Amino acid sequence: MKIFLTWLALSIWLLVLAGSLINVSARSQDAALKLYKLVEKPPFSELSPAFVDAVSIGHKGVIDDMLLFYTLNYLMDSRLRGADPAEVQMALKATTRLHPKIETIYMFGCLVLALEMKHPEACEPLITDGINLFPDGWRLPVTLGTILFHTMKDDAKAAIFYEIAAQKPDAPAFAKSLAIKLRNRAKPDPVELEALIQTLGTSFGEDMVRKFYSTGGDQK
Repeated sequence: MKIFLTWLALSIWLLVLAGSLINVSARSQDAALKLYKLVEKPPFSELSPAFVDAVSIGHKGVIDDMLLFYTLNYLMDSRLRGADPAEVQMALKATTRLHPKIETIYMFGCLVLALEMKHPEACEPLITDGINLFPDGWRLPVTLGTILFHTMKDDAKAAIFYEIAAQKPDAPAFAKSLAIKLRNRAKPDPVELEALIQTLGTSFGEDMVRKFYSTGGDQK
């Protein structure tokens, strides 16, 4: 009988202890979730791009892969829809300032901002950063051209990015045809054209924009 009572008391004590541990664990998990922030600055974001290049000792690709993994981790999280778009933009900008040579970061970042978070205007600076890193790539200007065309209804600017894409090696034929079609449909007046030249000229050259919209261009 004494052994039975001892075993019963021990069993009750263990159950109470287990219940207490479960309760503490649940509270700790809740606290951790409250402290966890989905979108934060990426690794190395406080360092200069030149320093990151130097310390990588010819293996910058490893850091770029890390930045890709970090970026996709929050861009693909189902809770992102509740995040502040400004924080997502800041995190992406902190990433792209390190010049990762992975097109997916720029392309997917733009698509998530435009389509999931309904902030297509945030695409242009992000994609522009990428275009300057991939001088022979057509995917990034096509991505931005498509967002400008379909989502923002800005035919005049979309035409320029389709034209930029069309000048790249192995660009799809539709890039050139869309560039001409949208340019001819937009027909910006001189004031609108000058504003477009001032906006895009710094990144892509005023002469290119002006020449594309000149009357001597292709007419299809």
